[in-house]
Amino acid sequence: MGNHSGKKVSPTREKITRANGDIHDGEFVDGVLNGAGKILWIDGTVQEGNFVNGMLHGTGKKTLSNGKVYEGNFVFGMLHGPGRITSADGAVLEEGNFIENKLVRKGWYTFPDGSVYKGDIVKNKLWGKGTKTWKNGDTYVGDFKNNKITGEGKKMTIANGLVFEGNFVDGKLNGEGNVTVADGSAFDGTVFKGNFVNDYLNGDGKITFANGIVLEGNFVDDKLYGEGKITFASGRVLEGIFRNNRIVRKKPEPANIKQ
Repeated sequence: MGNHSGKKVSPTREKITRANGDIHDGEFVDGVLNGAGKILWIDGTVQEGNFVNGMLHGTGKKTLSNGKVYEGNFVFGMLHGPGRITSADGAVLEEGNFIENKLVRKGWYTFPDGSVYKGDIVKNKLWGKGTKTWKNGDTYVGDFKNNKITGEGKKMTIANGLVFEGNFVDGKLNGEGNVTVADGSAFDGTVFKGNFVNDYLNGDGKITFANGIVLEGNFVDDKLYGEGKITFASGRVLEGIFRNNRIVRKKPEPANIKQ
């Protein structure tokens, strides 16, 4: 049984030989290496360093049975961050910044549509930090993964004058973020902020218009839908249940009780 009390459990120093012959030696919590330790696998592989839930996590070293060595910063068993890979004779095969055991290199790539990428490349794929510029002037600066815009970043679109900032999944804003209108129109300066699904506010959010009107509450595709409120520039507040930005039921005002 694991610890469910919420209290921090102090690790115990143990050396355990598993049924298959693997040897785990170091600091254990709930029967699993958590802290400084070492694992000798039956295939001859040796892992040593800091462990979290039985996996190298933090500074560590992994030596394969053929003598090849991975050392540096690990994240859940894989080189991730600064590190190097050496051969059995000590020759350095790869050294630098790694993402999931793959060395990151700087480079650039031009796509058939004329867009250009400059930044991190892993195994001939856009992976890490980079900048992509489209032929029409649109730009994205931030995280890439497996050739896709995925992770934290900022995207500026020229055609509709929008600036997207936050967490992206496959090129679209998904999760916490904000969108700012910068098109030179009467809406210039309007800010959408909150939880996004495929570039649209969905869930808790807030829209602050350039004219001072503020919409807050639950949104569905950028529209107030459900509980919410509108605060006008004059200070007047309209609160209740909304559908497509229109109030369908006002929130009852507090009764005026005379003393």
